[in-house]
Amino acid sequence: MTKRKVQIQLGCPDNFGSPFPVAVLRRIFTHLLCNNRSALATCCRVSRSFSQIASPILYARIGISSIPKRDSTADYSLDRLTVNGREKPTTRKKKLLKCARYVTVDARDFSALCGICRNKKMSFPKLKVLTLCLTIDSTGPIMHKDPIVHSPKRKQQKCSLLKSITPAPKKLVIDGANMTSITAYPLGFPKSVYDNLEEITFICPPIFYLPDPSVGGFPYWSDLPLKRVNWMFFTKDDDHYWTLGRHHLNPNKQKYGSGRFTDEYWSFSNFLLSFPNNIEINIINSGLIHPYTIGSAYFDQQYNQYLFAYQIRQGMLAEVHCRFGKHQPGHIRKNTEENLKTNLDIELAKVQERWNAIRWVGMKEYLRNNDWEGELEPDEVKVWLNSK
Repeated sequence: MTKRKVQIQLGCPDNFGSPFPVAVLRRIFTHLLCNNRSALATCCRVSRSFSQIASPILYARIGISSIPKRDSTADYSLDRLTVNGREKPTTRKKKLLKCARYVTVDARDFSALCGICRNKKMSFPKLKVLTLCLTIDSTGPIMHKDPIVHSPKRKQQKCSLLKSITPAPKKLVIDGANMTSITAYPLGFPKSVYDNLEEITFICPPIFYLPDPSVGGFPYWSDLPLKRVNWMFFTKDDDHYWTLGRHHLNPNKQKYGSGRFTDEYWSFSNFLLSFPNNIEINIINSGLIHPYTIGSAYFDQQYNQYLFAYQIRQGMLAEVHCRFGKHQPGHIRKNTEENLKTNLDIELAKVQERWNAIRWVGMKEYLRNNDWEGELEPDEVKVWLNSK
C-alpha cells in the first residue's frame, strides 16, 4: 500500500489546503482549546494551513497580566508560536492578538506597570467580553494595589492600560466583586469601558477580608445601553459554601468592628436599586451562601435562597423608607406629610417593579441556559456540570 502525499495549496478559500473540511478542523481545535491548550499550540506548528485555522482559536482567549505565565501579550509567553516566513515575532504576535474575543486583565501591583501602554492603543477588533480580575484592600475592589487616590487637588489616576483597550466591550465581567463594598467604578477604572456596555457580570468569590460596608461610584445606568446584570456568588462546586468573612461563621457574634450584619444586606439592596426597572437582573448561586451568613440554622439551599431573597427585599424597602424618613434635607422637610406619603407610595411601587425583574437561579441552571464564556474557565464549568 503506497502512501498518498497531500499537496497543501496555500490560499485555498475552502479548506486552506487541508484534506479535512475547515468546519471539522475548527470544531476539533475548539475542543482542544477547552481541554488541552498545549496540544492546540502544537497543532499551530504542524503546517501553515493548520496555523491559519488554529491560531485564531488559540488566541480567542488571552490574558494581560504582570505574571509572565498569564500574559499572552509578552514575547516569552507560553503560547508563543513558531515564526513562519519573514515576519518578525512581535509583528506576528500583534496580528494574532487581534483575534482575541475574550480578554482578561489582571490587577497589578503598581499602576506604573500600565505606563508602557500610556501612548499606545491595544486594539481588539473582535472583542466580545472584557474580564477584569480585581484585588481587594480596605477600600474594596481595585485595579492596582498601590495607592492611586490623591488629595482633592489631584485627580484620581486611571488605569492607562484599560484606557488603551479598544473598542469598548459589549459585555464586562468584574471578577472579585465584594458584596459589602460594591462599586461599579473600582479605583483605577476609566469610565470609557462602559460606553457600549450591554451586559455586566459581577463574580463575587468567598470573602475572608471584609472592607467597611459602603456603596458608591455607580454610573448612570439609564444612560447606557445596558440590558442585563448578573451577580454570581462563586463557589468551586455545590459542596462548598460561600462566606462573607470569617466572623460570619460564628453564629453567636452579632457585630464586627463598627458594622452589623444588616449593613451588608443594605449595601446589596442599594446596589440593586441603582438599576432601572427595565434591566434584567440574575442573582446566581445564592442558595450556597453559608447559613450562618444569613442567620439560618439549616443547610438547605432552597430555604436559604428564599431567606436571603427575603432579607434583600426588606433591605430595599428599608432604604426607600430611610430616604423619606426624618433625616431629610431641608427642601424635602418643607413638604407636607401628604406629599411625602404620595412620593413614598410611588417609590415603593418602583421597588416592587424592580423586585419583579430579579431572577434567582442556581449555578447549574445558569451555566446550562446562558453564555458563560469569559466569566468562568472551562475547567470550572466542567466541575459544576459534572457534579450530582
